[in-house]
Amino acid sequence: MLPGGLLTGYIGISVEKVLFVLLASGALGRREHVRSAAITSVTFVGWLSGVSLAVRASRAGTASPDARDYVGEVPWRLVATALPGVVLGVCNAPAVDGRLP
Repeated sequence: MLPGGLLTGYIGISVEKVLFVLLASGALGRREHVRSAAITSVTFVGWLSGVSLAVRASRAGTASPDARDYVGEVPWRLVATALPGVVLGVCNAPAVDGRLP
């Protein structure tokens, strides 16, 4: 995953965009429709993030022995802080999208 992180950090292109281009251009042997390529690449990154979360949560050590809100290496207090914004964004996105030109 290091090359994906380097791409994101240096040039602002992440793994799902690279996968999208590969699928839509036919570089992997079969050219996919743009919509299918977009859905596949975003779904792939979602699953990859879930696997990463599971691995980090199962690791024994934490960054600091005083960190009480950690399970493995996951700072659950920060995760819980971000969840309301994610839920509100998911709930309100269709209404906002309908009003945009």
